Amino acid sequence: ATQPWALVEELQNNNFNLTPLPLNCDKIPEDADVLLLAQPEQLPENTLKAVDAFIQSGRPLAVFLDPACWTQMNSRHGNLKYAPCISSSIKPLTDAWGIQFTDDKVLVDTELATILLNSKGATVRHLDWLTVTPQQFTGDRTTTALSSLEFFKAGVFSETSVQGLSVTPLILSSKQSQPLLSSMTFRSA
Repeated sequence: ATQPWALVEELQNNNFNLTPLPLNCDKIPEDADVLLLAQPEQLPENTLKAVDAFIQSGRPLAVFLDPACWTQMNSRHGNLKYAPCISSSIKPLTDAWGIQFTDDKVLVDTELATILLNSKGATVRHLDWLTVTPQQFTGDRTTTALSSLEFFKAGVFSETSVQGLSVTPLILSSKQSQPLLSSMTFRSA
């Protein structure tokens, strides 16, 4: 059996009541306070319509899109050093909402790079493993209790204006960032 994702465990440990929904659903339950989509892949059209109807009703949506999901790569390809990247997308919805997600690129950031020790004790800056502190938070109440976050191979988002919709970024990269093709990154075997 596969282990639950760290995100799910963290939410459950903080007394969030999570109810899994089927991949193919026509309606999000009325009693859902927030909809969480983690690593959505190839959602059917009826599910995409249900998600859109959910946010059109004014209820919040948290979406975790990933250009290179290492958790799923491990479960599908084992411990291959150069396994193909597995990305997620809800492109029909993000396009309609004025949000562009580049599913074949990761964000590298020299200012936010995580510094770790390698096996020889030397420090190594991981440009695609980002440590984000409150300076990158936008001040939205969603992030006020956070002291830091780490993103491993984070995706790249941009927005265009869509009448009647507003986008609220929660976290911003530094000015020392740029996208890099996710196929240019690899993992240690």
